[in-house]
Amino acid sequence: MELYIERENGVITLDEWLSCISSDRGLKLSEDGTVVNPVTKKDFKLRIRRRAVWRGTVEFTYIKGKVCCSNALEDITAKLSELAVKLSACVFDCGEKIFP
Repeated sequence: MELYIERENGVITLDEWLSCISSDRGLKLSEDGTVVNPVTKKDFKLRIRRRAVWRGTVEFTYIKGKVCCSNALEDITAKLSELAVKLSACVFDCGEKIFP
């Protein structure tokens, strides 16, 4: 499941996202990531700009005015809802608003 945080009437600015990260003790700005090459199946390092990590493994990435998260489970959905409140935004799943 791919969930994202977005404002219905405008975008979340990069400065707002960075401020949200710095004010949340559970989030850490971490732009160094590892991804798997789909062809070779080998890991390689990749710089993922504007990415925050929660609980060491959950990634939230700022892309074009939205904050995105892949593979969102129930506890991650709760964290997304918390971040959406801080950002005066909503949580969406495939274009459908699920919070608030």
